[in-house]
Amino acid sequence: MADHEDLVPLTEPLIVSCLFVNGLAIQPEDGAIRFVGWVYAPNLGGQTEERRIVVRFAMPLHAAREMFDTLRKVLNKGQQ
Repeated sequence: MADHEDLVPLTEPLIVSCLFVNGLAIQPEDGAIRFVGWVYAPNLGGQTEERRIVVRFAMPLHAAREMFDTLRKVLNKGQQ
């Protein structure tokens, strides 16, 4: 992300769950991008299979672009 963010300490005053998602829906909004993460819940004995939402978050467009650039670099390293 931005260079100045490396100087700011990362803290966790309240414990935040670490969530695993099977998929992510991306919804553009005015000046921001909203993400909705879900997990796949299979059919277990009469229940309907589902995609259950486990996380929602949004970020400004500039932060989403930085995240995309960082993610692309990380994924490209694995292909070398």
